[in-house]
Amino acid sequence: MDEHLDPQLKKIFVQRQTRRKELARQSFPEEIRMLVKMQKMAALLERRRGKRARIWKIGA
Repeated sequence: MDEHLDPQLKKIFVQRQTRRKELARQSFPEEIRMLVKMQKMAALLERRRGKRARIWKIGA
């Protein structure tokens, strides 16, 4: 990382990298559960716009 970066920016980049590594370690079923959760959040916005929202049905 560039030593000329602002310390707060460095911290943000490190935290982002750490989070990405955590997400990469998730099992495939957990990734799908997270995706469905995001679909549910997006569905609220889509329905407000009058669009049809599609959420995968999975056995939890």
